[in-house]
Amino acid sequence: MRREDLYTKLQDQYNTITLSIQDPDAFHHDVCEISKTAVDIDEFHRLLEERKELRLNQLNESLQSASV
Repeated sequence: MRREDLYTKLQDQYNTITLSIQDPDAFHHDVCEISKTAVDIDEFHRLLEERKELRLNQLNESLQSASV
């Protein structure tokens, strides 16, 4: 194997998981709120991306706070 496989292929295959940020009901509430605000599909996706970043920041802050 090549050295860069350690940081690409192997990393992705053996050290990565996919998991939900929120439970389905909370996510549904976010989607409903954003769908009432967005004026078109592009804005809808942009607002969802912004909300994702917000939720990830909240999750990271919670985990950091719990570790202290």
